[in-house]
Amino acid sequence: MLVPSKTISIEESSLYNACQLLGILDSPVELVELYQTNKKMFSDLSSYIDALDMLYVLGKIDIKEGVVQLA
Repeated sequence: MLVPSKTISIEESSLYNACQLLGILDSPVELVELYQTNKKMFSDLSSYIDALDMLYVLGKIDIKEGVVQLA
């Protein structure tokens, strides 16, 4: 997980990506569709997964059967 520091800007951090995803999620959506429509926000697939992990651990999203929704 990337956190902001002297060498990592806020825009490159997992925290920033998680906040961006949280702002986008207004209705349930499949994991693949969410990535496909927003992949320009992420440097790679692992940064997308890091953002999802953070939101899940914080209890902000639920993931069931490949569908992401707000908790």
